[in-house]
Amino acid sequence: MTNFKIRYIIVLLFPVIASLIAVYLAKIEYVPRGIGFYELGLIAGFSCGLLALLYKYCSARPLYYALILLPIVLAFALYASLGRHISIFATLLPSIAFVLVSYVMIRYIMYLPALMRMRPVLMGLVGAPVISSYYAALSQLMGREISSQLWQENLMNGLIIYVFISFGLSMAELIIVRSEVKELQKTQDAEDDA
Repeated sequence: MTNFKIRYIIVLLFPVIASLIAVYLAKIEYVPRGIGFYELGLIAGFSCGLLALLYKYCSARPLYYALILLPIVLAFALYASLGRHISIFATLLPSIAFVLVSYVMIRYIMYLPALMRMRPVLMGLVGAPVISSYYAALSQLMGREISSQLWQENLMNGLIIYVFISFGLSMAELIIVRSEVKELQKTQDAEDDA
């Protein structure tokens, strides 16, 4: 499937919407200064949606560009959000790790046919420590300490966020497959009538 269609944009939108719902249901608060779990939930939804869109519905070249550029964009955004006293390269390394692990999750959990029934659970179980570690790395850069209670809370919030992201990706895939089946039926009916 290398020809891109506008309906594939829902693969990007649904995980972001799902992460917003998850953040709201988990009662994660917005942090006005710095970076909090609220922002990381949205970053996770956008990253997973973009990587899923490029992996599943585009050719390999845009995916490779995204794997290079997305951590750089995240590093610049975090640098702007965290303040000028932190090096941009310090935010780049956790961002690279986060994007690469997100790609591995999309490729080997989300779109592996053998794991179709277990997608939300596995995405949650793998994604929770990933986003919690990303938050811990960023907190360490800001000079914040993370208590064991905060670790447990972050793991639970990460589980909720990634289960919802997985659900959003699954719903987007279902809508796209249904629309493609309808298109195929229309073309087949037109061929049968001719």
